[in-house]
Amino acid sequence: MKKNLFDATVGRKSVLVLLVFLTFSVVICGSRGSTSEPTISVNPREPTNDGRLILDIAISDVTDLGGYEFKLKYDSNVLMPIDITIVDDPEFFYDHHIFHRGVHGPDSHIWLVVTLPLGAVDSVSGSGTITTIEFIVRAPAETALELYDTILGNLDAEAIEHISVDAHVHLVNTWQGEYVPMCPSRVFSVEIDGVDFDVITHSNSTLSEFDFSRSWNSMKLLVEGTDNTYGYLDLEIPKELLSGSLSVTVDGTPVDFTIDRKCHTLLPTPHVQS
Repeated sequence: MKKNLFDATVGRKSVLVLLVFLTFSVVICGSRGSTSEPTISVNPREPTNDGRLILDIAISDVTDLGGYEFKLKYDSNVLMPIDITIVDDPEFFYDHHIFHRGVHGPDSHIWLVVTLPLGAVDSVSGSGTITTIEFIVRAPAETALELYDTILGNLDAEAIEHISVDAHVHLVNTWQGEYVPMCPSRVFSVEIDGVDFDVITHSNSTLSEFDFSRSWNSMKLLVEGTDNTYGYLDLEIPKELLSGSLSVTVDGTPVDFTIDRKCHTLLPTPHVQS
């Protein structure tokens, strides 16, 4: 088994790049009535024919929103998530700070915790799409997409009463091509001046020996995997841990990486575990 030492000298922002190439086919079942209560809902898009399901998670009729949290349960025998995108809407939830974004098992759910940027003074009101989630369809079925543990809150961390609306979809066509699934996430905690910050990882390798040095402005991980296979690692790094320029090395060798300046995340180039 090969052990790779991943070393990120942390910089100004960071990246999450999720490979997306698909489209889907579903027939939406059921309907929703209108309501003036604050609502978080699952809204499947119109069907396509190539085996992909796209969901919009929306919040409507809310006042003074400062952040949200939800878990979305799905059937992993039917659906495989491949991308989670936070939507910045200048007319609604205009910017974001991610506290948690991940795919979790064994009960197959997506968990997302997002607020307005730290220090924001203006909350948001109204309606809009907050997140887009893409799945590939693994098997034709009628299946439920269930929201639970939903929280809406204002900037003072006070809960906003709301209702949640699930969805059922009838999936007809399945994805026939290759894909890169999202791996379950693992969270490493960093404490700075008494405040905990989460570094969220997504990887097909085994991760251990996480170390963050504020003095050296660096982050290290031991990455292990099967010989002669490709490993990859996505890192979501809070802004508060970032400063200066950014470099990434694997076993002391600089590697290419991509930066998503919205997601504050870093994705090194896949590396050979040999």
